[in-house]
Amino acid sequence: MASTKRQTTMAKMAREQAVRERRVRKQQQTPEVASQVLISSHSPFVICEAWNGEERNFIYQVKPEKGQALIRPITQVISEHQIQLGKKDGERTHLSLNTANEVMAGYYS
Repeated sequence: MASTKRQTTMAKMAREQAVRERRVRKQQQTPEVASQVLISSHSPFVICEAWNGEERNFIYQVKPEKGQALIRPITQVISEHQIQLGKKDGERTHLSLNTANEVMAGYYS
């Protein structure tokens, strides 16, 4: 039990550090543009809204792996697992609620 708790704490710390570093890097690149960090632990609704918006390069999947936080873009998850997106304006770009739920649940990990 103590080992699991320690691993969880390490994963949280790694996630928080990665978020801070990403935000600082973004601010250095474009200081005139405000940046935000959205953390959604289990809401596929939030992921769908973010994905189906204008930009999706800021959405990451964070999951524990061997006591570490594995952080990767959702676009990478979709690409690596060849997840078929829904059609919008003739192109497969729409993330459905069901697919977002499966990604968040770790089916594509």
